[in-house]
Amino acid sequence: FFLIFFLILSSLYGAYVSGDIFETIRSLAAYINFFSAYFLAKVLTETEIISSVRLNRLIFLFLIALGMLQIFNLIPWLSSFLEFLVPRASSGALIEENRGVTLISTEPARAGVELIFIYFLFTLTIKRNFKVFLDLAMGFFLLLVVQSAMAFVLYLIYISLSYIKTSILIYIISGYLIVLIQSYEGGGRSLDLIRELTKVNFDEAAFILLNTGGHRVFSIWSSYNFGLFNVFGGGVGAWQNTSIQAINLTGYDISQLRYFQIYGGGGPVAIRSSGIVSNMMLDLGIFYSSIFLGSIVFYIKKTIKNLRPFWTAFPVVITFLVKILAVGSVGTPVEIFCFILYIRYIQVSRGARGMTNSTKENKIIAEN
Repeated sequence: FFLIFFLILSSLYGAYVSGDIFETIRSLAAYINFFSAYFLAKVLTETEIISSVRLNRLIFLFLIALGMLQIFNLIPWLSSFLEFLVPRASSGALIEENRGVTLISTEPARAGVELIFIYFLFTLTIKRNFKVFLDLAMGFFLLLVVQSAMAFVLYLIYISLSYIKTSILIYIISGYLIVLIQSYEGGGRSLDLIRELTKVNFDEAAFILLNTGGHRVFSIWSSYNFGLFNVFGGGVGAWQNTSIQAINLTGYDISQLRYFQIYGGGGPVAIRSSGIVSNMMLDLGIFYSSIFLGSIVFYIKKTIKNLRPFWTAFPVVITFLVKILAVGSVGTPVEIFCFILYIRYIQVSRGARGMTNSTKENKIIAEN
């Protein structure tokens, strides 16, 4: 009740200070889209959870097949249909922009992040013997087919936490791969970024991340900084004004950054932040953002009560927290819906395994 009530209250304030009713409604609708997926996933019945996870398996396989068709440009005749379904979608790889495939999304970055959380649900339906192989295959798919640096880095967080005991071996292999990447041409933005970062010191690497990330990395920094100084934020829908205030508040010389050189002539320009919590910091401030994060953490702790299943889900939990803190746009419902389903499925499956003489439905859960 508080999350929705304060959201609407902030929207009224945002409409007042910005004078832009349309933008306020659009911004409010984006937040509502996210919270609708969040609340819906929380109230699904056990039968609905099982059905959703099974359907997700088909969705994941379909998206993988679609990505392979797109990267080899085998379905150009589907271009108009995909663009009708999703504006800015493409039937092939975005070669001219040095980017990969969009799947059924607006851009490779968003497609990659959504696919990661769809994959997390998919892993619940496979045998553990195949998980290592599939984790590696998924990584290569993101790197070579989707070609989104943001999605790949997010997936690396998951991989690092999933195989933390073998981190030394992973680092050795990674070092060898970096040597190969440096001598390899092509591969999209993700490989370009890796090549650049391996050739510079820390300060230069920080600048490269700010410069290469377009507005994303800088927007995260400026939004969190703004939220700390404005406890209740600047108002939902007023981001065009508050984002410029946030940029100026950092005191950073943005004239050095390519994005602001192109779109602002070296000066500040209104930008939306990356990650729903960073947007909340800008629109609603640290007070609201802290309560939202607290509600998420409390729900995870409440749902996964036992220590063993929690540590099983730990890599996915951390990856999700990084996602909502700094990755993606406000109104995307896929990630939050898949994540809540993921932890609820663990809860349901564990409860079913402890039962004897269960119903047919609970037997199905136990088998899964």
